Amino acid sequence: MDLMQKGYTKMFWRILRNRGGYTDREIEKLLQAKWAQGVSEISKSFYWFRVEMVKTNRCTVGWKQGDCIYFDSLGMLMKRKCPKTICPHAIASLSPVLYSCLDRMGRGADPSEMQVEYVSCTDPGYDHRGLGNNLMKVSYERMPLHEYLRNTVGLTLTPHLLFRSSKARGPNPGGIE
Repeated sequence: MDLMQKGYTKMFWRILRNRGGYTDREIEKLLQAKWAQGVSEISKSFYWFRVEMVKTNRCTVGWKQGDCIYFDSLGMLMKRKCPKTICPHAIASLSPVLYSCLDRMGRGADPSEMQVEYVSCTDPGYDHRGLGNNLMKVSYERMPLHEYLRNTVGLTLTPHLLFRSSKARGPNPGGIE
């Protein structure tokens, strides 16, 4: 492992620990998982998941064709890159696709080669007793340098490098029973 990757890996796990409220022991356990090496490669940090509205039909949050939402390389929604209103029906249908992409990354495969490229939101649309419907295209793309610097080096992740989140663990840190 080269020096740059080693430094990035250390920073990655420190940010994850602080962002998620993990203990050092919990991080050590996560590091033992096979997928850990794949998602902590520095090369992955230069990419994001871009979700473009390809077709919209009476979208009640106001999304229109061409609108995009973005997720970082770990599948976290980048709020500053999204429309003001986020639809739970869109997020619900994107979640399994993003998990599949992350699974591929953890196994060393390229997420951009997934079979699933288009996803429809869970609202069936007006014609089927729903409100509206969107067809979204999911792509795994290299982010522009200014976005990488803003997301990775800038204000988005830097606080997590320095400070632990006091809210992330919640009142039951052992998980949901």
